[in-house]
Amino acid sequence: MFTKKLQKKFVKVFFIFFLGFIMAPFFVSAGNYYPAQGADSSGKLTNNAYAVCYDGLVPCGKQVVYQGCGVISGGNEAAVVAECDKIGKTECAEGSLSKGILHCQICHLFQMINGALNYLFISIIPYVVILMFVIAGILFYLGGSMSKYKSQAKDVIKTTIIGLVLIYGSFLIVGVALTLLGVVDIEPIKSVWSSNQIFKIDCLIKFPDSLAN
Repeated sequence: MFTKKLQKKFVKVFFIFFLGFIMAPFFVSAGNYYPAQGADSSGKLTNNAYAVCYDGLVPCGKQVVYQGCGVISGGNEAAVVAECDKIGKTECAEGSLSKGILHCQICHLFQMINGALNYLFISIIPYVVILMFVIAGILFYLGGSMSKYKSQAKDVIKTTIIGLVLIYGSFLIVGVALTLLGVVDIEPIKSVWSSNQIFKIDCLIKFPDSLAN
């Protein structure tokens, strides 16, 4: 049976575990990447395309790795973007690309929000929900004929479901707001299964061709 002292220790351990999940992307590589279009010294767009990879959640203002992924011409934009995605998925983790400092742009803000939401909704919440249901199951099992622990198990399940409704409701609000701004497309099921990303960023990030030369 759970004593009050044991319950307090469990809550502390769970809090540390949950906080570690949240803080992890700030200290380890998140394997994030995005496509960018080349720009000359005056800021005018060129036909060059790049795959840009970065660690953690902040996509700019620090050292990033990058590689050219094609030249846009003759309506081949989709093929070039697909090549950028391929490079991002297969080569970002290897760290074998070129490196350079990329200064922040407005679109990087949306890219950072996208990375944070993807990490939260794909890498954290599902595991936390599973953990909470396991806890509820343990309480049911240990409770036996004692209604006290069965009641606690029901509270855990109820709280978890309410939390999911609130969290994903907030996600929908943020998604609609970003869509209205014209910076993202939302394809939750298709995007998650195909690329592990909930949002597709439509905001164009410029990559200085001088950095790649």
